[in-house]
Amino acid sequence: MTEDSDSISEEERSLFRPFTRESLVQIEQRIAAEHEKQKELERKRAEGEVPQYGRKKKQKEIRYDDEDEDEGPQPDPTLEQGVPIPVRLQGSFPPELASTPLEDIDPYYSNVLTFVVVSKGKDIFRFSASKAMWLLDPFNPIRRVAIYILVHPLFSLFIITTILVNCILMIMPTTPTVESTEVIFTGIYTFESAVKVMARGFILCPFTYLRDAWNWLDFVVIALAYVTMGIDLGNLAALRTFRVLRALKTVAIVPGLKTIVGAVIESVKNLRDVIILTMFSLSVFALMGLQIYMGVLTQKCIKKFPLDGSWGNLTDENWDYHNRNSSNWYSEDEGISFPLCGNISGAGQCDDDYVCLQGFGPNPNYGYTSFDSFGWAFLSAFRLMTQDFWEDLYQLVLRAAGPWHMLFFIVIIFLGSFYLVNLILAIVAMSYDELQKKAEEEEAAEEEAIREAEEAAAAKAAKLEERANAQAQAAADAAAAEEAALHPEMAKSPTYSCISYELFVGGEKGNDDNNKEKMSIRSVEVESESLVLANHQFCSGQPQIVFDESRNYLGLTVDRISISPQLPQVGCSLSLAPTLFLSLFNTHTLSLSNFLSLSLSLSVWLC
Repeated sequence: MTEDSDSISEEERSLFRPFTRESLVQIEQRIAAEHEKQKELERKRAEGEVPQYGRKKKQKEIRYDDEDEDEGPQPDPTLEQGVPIPVRLQGSFPPELASTPLEDIDPYYSNVLTFVVVSKGKDIFRFSASKAMWLLDPFNPIRRVAIYILVHPLFSLFIITTILVNCILMIMPTTPTVESTEVIFTGIYTFESAVKVMARGFILCPFTYLRDAWNWLDFVVIALAYVTMGIDLGNLAALRTFRVLRALKTVAIVPGLKTIVGAVIESVKNLRDVIILTMFSLSVFALMGLQIYMGVLTQKCIKKFPLDGSWGNLTDENWDYHNRNSSNWYSEDEGISFPLCGNISGAGQCDDDYVCLQGFGPNPNYGYTSFDSFGWAFLSAFRLMTQDFWEDLYQLVLRAAGPWHMLFFIVIIFLGSFYLVNLILAIVAMSYDELQKKAEEEEAAEEEAIREAEEAAAAKAAKLEERANAQAQAAADAAAAEEAALHPEMAKSPTYSCISYELFVGGEKGNDDNNKEKMSIRSVEVESESLVLANHQFCSGQPQIVFDESRNYLGLTVDRISISPQLPQVGCSLSLAPTLFLSLFNTHTLSLSNFLSLSLSLSVWLC
């Protein structure tokens, strides 16, 4: 049991090992061995190929099945970049190794040039073990300082404070003083990026600066800051608005916030099929609207072309010019709006002097509501699906095309609004439920790990206590043996934990007085040496009674002694005197003077 616990603790302690040059050499050796193994495997596969088609097909099928069933090793999600170390490992993590490069604790990266650093906040940072910027190896002092700054909690706090102050200044009115602070903030962001590049590397290897998508935002913001700060862009000055993206840098700074946002983005992947179905449905509805309602929403009541010559002769040019003149359009509010019309029963009708024509004038709502192109038709279908002021579009189409076209709106609203939208909401709710269950499982696993750690600590404490008790017992036994060696006469006497005496008078009642006088007090005077010995033996917690062959103790001849080994010392003392005295008085063999002497002796003997 001791060896197992020692080996487990040793294994936990050996999990966190400093990253040294020997560690780097071992990783390179494992990578080389892996490459050799892959080459040997490819060579064997190449030599094992046969020209038969059927055999090749069979090999391909077997290989496909193997790849389909075995996905290979995967990294441990609890040891990913940016997450805190698991609770089961926090107890075994040495505090002196915080902010120090360590060998990768995830077995998945055993054959990858990586190392990890655990911050003082117990967050995991993973770095590439290759040279940063082709110059700084993992043991370079400049890179070690950059890593220490990057993982320090004060560095993250400083960057977050800078971002918040920058956001506050951006919402203030633009003044020369506020604009001058942009140089300071740009310098701070440049320093942050420089520290990350020196600590991680730039882009070529995994876990470098630009391999993290969150750092793309930093790079773009800094690049645009230098472009807008040193060059007069004229019309491109709107690029300065990209400075508001600096607020999103907070997500990239806080590891826990980055994990949460990443989980939310990951949950959006569950909407992939639903989004594809929605886009396909909207495209179908848009094509239907494009074929049925193209140009319908431009229909207006226009005055008939006069034949009195006021607009000239009836030619195509004069007729088109007459119809495009908005003064000839029917309006109920003096040219502000022009109602639609239709040439189908049930649609809007024009007065006798007007005729309903199509293709003249803009579409309703400043030209944004129409089915004249696929894009506008798609937007109108999306508007109907989201029910964004859909009744206005419904009324416009029914006034221009007739009441039977309400079937189009019934289908698109039922399928688009009631089905697809609710399906999207259901998928989002299910995704959040899965994330919540996953969080609960992780929390339960952490609680289980904490409970196991507490049980292991309690078992270890009990084991230490048992060992201490065993050592104390061994020391007591050694002391007793030493004491017995110093006093041989004590070692020959039997030892009892507790003694109670019962005196019985031997013989039958018909015997004479000589039989009753077998138990008597031979000597009232007790030698001081015997008293000291009895006092020491009884008061030391191990009362010993020494009997000679005639069963004399303190000059008292006893016919019978009963032993009660489980009584405590005080109980033994209380039960000894009454039993002894009553027995002596019952036998009528104890005189008054002997009784007083015996009482004095027993008082000293009973401590």
